[in-house]
Amino acid sequence: MWVAVKREGGSFRAACKVVPRLLLFMGWISFYNYFSGDPFAAFMESMVRCPIPEPIGPMGHQTCPKGASFFNGTCVPVGNRHKHWSLSAKCADKAFVMKKTASLNGMNQFVAAGLSLASVAVAGSIMDAFGRKPILVSALVVNVAVKLMLFGSCFLPWAGFAIVLMVQNVLMVMSMSPMYPAMNAMVADLTPDDESRRGTCYAAMEVVNHMMDVVAFLCGYPVLALHLADYRLFWGLLAVVGTLALVFFSVVLRETRTLGVASRCELPRTNTEESEKVVRMQTRVVTSRGCRIVFSGLGGGLCAVWNDGFLRQYFVIWAFVSVGINSTWGLAQMYAQSFLDLSPETASMSRALWHVSLTIGSMLSSPLIDRFGASDTLTLALFIMACGWGISGFESVVPVSADFLFWACSVGLGGIAYGMMTPSSNTIVSGRIDESLQGKVFAGQMIINILIGMPVGLLWPFYVFEPKSTGLRAGLMWNVSASIFLICGIWNFCLSRFSFAAKPERVVEAEFSDDDSATSSVEDDELSVAVSNDDLTSGRMSE
Repeated sequence: MWVAVKREGGSFRAACKVVPRLLLFMGWISFYNYFSGDPFAAFMESMVRCPIPEPIGPMGHQTCPKGASFFNGTCVPVGNRHKHWSLSAKCADKAFVMKKTASLNGMNQFVAAGLSLASVAVAGSIMDAFGRKPILVSALVVNVAVKLMLFGSCFLPWAGFAIVLMVQNVLMVMSMSPMYPAMNAMVADLTPDDESRRGTCYAAMEVVNHMMDVVAFLCGYPVLALHLADYRLFWGLLAVVGTLALVFFSVVLRETRTLGVASRCELPRTNTEESEKVVRMQTRVVTSRGCRIVFSGLGGGLCAVWNDGFLRQYFVIWAFVSVGINSTWGLAQMYAQSFLDLSPETASMSRALWHVSLTIGSMLSSPLIDRFGASDTLTLALFIMACGWGISGFESVVPVSADFLFWACSVGLGGIAYGMMTPSSNTIVSGRIDESLQGKVFAGQMIINILIGMPVGLLWPFYVFEPKSTGLRAGLMWNVSASIFLICGIWNFCLSRFSFAAKPERVVEAEFSDDDSATSSVEDDELSVAVSNDDLTSGRMSE
């Protein structure tokens, strides 16, 4: 992304002039969400409860699980500054705490996957009908509400806490998923008929996003280093800061959408009754079309994918790649804390370095795509990631170099490879479809990812990852994902050489069916009659 910005020579400053408020919002929301991300994971662990564990082993050789020490025939919890602290003051078994948290996270991700698709589909029509700013402001409102809910959950037992966690997850997913499409739409609104400037603004948004992610991780490090057992003050302060941000951005942000039809302020003021009639007619037409777009758009995307022999297989490949990456990386910090015995604050640094590696991979993808093509670049990235994470799976066999392999192969090579994958995949998909179909096809890709990811992704937290394991079993999640990348890399290499892998002729799909078009034309005729009766003679509506 940075290469694209720098290439234009001062265009980053130009982007700041075009979308300054949006860049400010992107920076804040990225920092706010990621700053609370790692403490949120630690907060979940701190809420786990369990009985005091019993000593393990025969008399005279008894031991206690990590999180407790053997003293006078019983297991005694260790303090929060101890290397083997259980991460919860309410449970002295570290493996139990991490397994319980991983299972709860897995269920949350399962619920979030389905809701994210539904929220994006519905919000797409909302932001077109009512504007982009309400989507962004609603995300800020939900953020404040969620922080207040987490503050209240500190006073609840585990069952009540788990319910609050599920509810806040639903709210966050429903509000945050449409936020990025809304910001992309705002950039498009502010850069009409200027593809070069629009690309620069998108690149600037990504630069700000990644920069603030890294800053947030670094700022969250001291919070994790405190090893808090009570997070009431933390969530309370975040709620106050979020409320101030809500007020600030409600004033600073500007609506960028320009209505395609006459709005109230554009209607002539001489005949209020006729103006109101036109507005009601416009609202009815827009609403009926919006409903058809929401439900027919997703189905149209799936049909477009099915009719393309290449995409039909490629989207399955990408879905398995996505579940292999997200499922394993989502548990990487727990792996570092359990097997590598890293403290929560040290393990959190893996996420900061992961984003640095992603940026490097994104920078490498552009020249590689120019030289070898998008499909071969993706295949290369899959093989690199298979090697990196495959080596990571054998960290437990060589404990002396386990730390080095985790940082170099899992975080370094894995992040660079994944950074190469995303631009390559987007280039492959967008190059095969017409502009009129791209939104529908990408929506179809989301559906396929979710349909495969929801059931398969549950295997990792419940069966693949085991905090108590040692040896090769401890690195099983890395080896499973590496096998997926290797198989998908070979599959993609062969697929790109099939006859139907050649780029097809672009087909433009009609937005409505014949019946819909007829209905639409009748409604448009009624609208034009209503307008002509009022101001056609005066010529005001021609503006």
